[in-house]
Amino acid sequence: MRYLPKMQQLRIFQEVVNQGSIRAAARMLGQSQPAISRTLKELEYMLETSLFVRSPLGITLTPSGQLFVVRSRRILEELKRAGDEIRFLHTQHSVVKVALNDILSLTVLPEVLEQFHQQLPLTRLYVQDRSLPSQLLAGELDFAVSPQPEVLPDGLAIQPLFKTSLNVVANRHHPQVQTNDLQQLRGSKWLFAGEESEVAVRLDAHLATFFQQLEQPPVYTHSLSHGLQLVQQANYLMLLPHPLLIRFNSTLRALAIPALPSLHYAAVWPKQSPLTASAQRLLMLIRQACKQLT
Repeated sequence: MRYLPKMQQLRIFQEVVNQGSIRAAARMLGQSQPAISRTLKELEYMLETSLFVRSPLGITLTPSGQLFVVRSRRILEELKRAGDEIRFLHTQHSVVKVALNDILSLTVLPEVLEQFHQQLPLTRLYVQDRSLPSQLLAGELDFAVSPQPEVLPDGLAIQPLFKTSLNVVANRHHPQVQTNDLQQLRGSKWLFAGEESEVAVRLDAHLATFFQQLEQPPVYTHSLSHGLQLVQQANYLMLLPHPLLIRFNSTLRALAIPALPSLHYAAVWPKQSPLTASAQRLLMLIRQACKQLT
C-alpha cells in the first residue's frame, strides 16, 4: 500500500457502497460524478487493488472491496464514537445504539429507560429489536442483548446477564392445554417467534429431534407480536421464556411439559471497541434490572 487512505476517501467509498452507484452517491454528497470517480481511483491506487466492478447497472464490490468495506466502516464508526465520547465529556451529549431482545423490551426496558434518562438526560438512544454479528463487528451498534450463542463469533466480547426457563405455551382454549407429554404435540401447529425457539432447538438434542418429527413444519416469524396473535387466535403452540409468560398470563397458559431447557441471555460487543461511558451506564442499568428475570 503506497499511502494510508484519507478520511474523505473512506466516506465517499462507503457512500458509493450504500447507494449502489456513483451517480446516486454524487447526488447524496452534493458532488459531481467525475469528482467521485476520481476519488475512488485515487483510493484504489493507494490500496493497489480494484475495489469495484463498474457496469451500466451500477457497481459491484470485488473481493478486495468486500474486505475493505468492513474495515473502513469500522474505522469511520470508531472515529464517530471517539467524537461522541469527547463531546460527552464536555457537554454530556452522547449517542447510544443498541439491539435489545423482546424479553427486555416487554419487561424491564421501561424501567431501565426511565433511570437512564434521569441519569443521562442529554443522551440520544437508538434501540432496535435484533442484531447481526456483522453490525457489531462493524461498530454500528454499541452492544446487543440476546440469547447467548453456542459459539461466539470471533472479535466479540460477552457479559452474561441472566438465565430463564422456557415454557410451551398455548391459548386458554387450546384442545391440548392439559397435555404434559411433548410427544403428544407432534400433530399440533407450532411456530418459532424471535430467536429463543431456534436457539433452544440448536442447544437441546431432545427438542431438535421432536421438531424434526412434527407432522406439519413450524411457522417462522421474527415478530413476537405476530407469534402471539397466532397462538391466541389460531391455536398455535410456541416456546416462550418464563418472564414473557408472566407478562401475558391473562391470555396464555403453560403446558406442564417437563425437562425443557433454560436459556442464557448475554450482552455482546466488539472486543476492539470499548464501550463508551454512556453505553456502560445503560448496560449497568440493564444488568441490575435483569436480576428480577432470573
